[in-house]
Amino acid sequence: MDKILCEQFDTLRNYLPDELEKHESVNFNQNENIKYYCPNGESGKTECKTDIDKIKAGCLWLFEQLFVKNKKSNISIVEYIIVWLSYKLNQKKYDEAKDLNDFYTNCIENNTHYTNCNNDSGNCSTQLNENTGYTNYKDIIDKRNNMLSTNIKNMSKIYDAFKLLCNVYTELNADNTISNKSLENASEFVKKYNEL
Repeated sequence: MDKILCEQFDTLRNYLPDELEKHESVNFNQNENIKYYCPNGESGKTECKTDIDKIKAGCLWLFEQLFVKNKKSNISIVEYIIVWLSYKLNQKKYDEAKDLNDFYTNCIENNTHYTNCNNDSGNCSTQLNENTGYTNYKDIIDKRNNMLSTNIKNMSKIYDAFKLLCNVYTELNADNTISNKSLENASEFVKKYNEL
């Protein structure tokens, strides 16, 4: 885990807040980079209208930002994305994604963004392969497919701890000294971790 990873999740939360009631007050479609993934593939429409459309787009955007744009090579990062995804899917019921396996089957398995590594710049397979050794996001997910059978309610509890740990990273002072806010978040993280 590092600051860049956490900052990408912070950026996504600006457009897709963790609290459902805040979704209405935020224009998700203002972020052109995320909006590119609305709703899927070659449909030609780039506007997310439903919460599940936004979740699908946000998930793809995280893959692009972390593995292609920021050149992360550690595929364990997919676990953080799956924890976030579990949290979002656990917030309310979605017909096409009752659990992570449903989401995989209905939203990933045949989605060209996942199977061909398409992004707003075109084909990103070469870049992804240079960074991770994989040519598409689906292959990275398949490497961690054991997580897909995990109960999303249990998995989503980990998200709160993950968010606190990220806050520790993002609130470090410029000289990497620990701020009081970082110490508070670290203390809260330990409490949350012990609850798990």
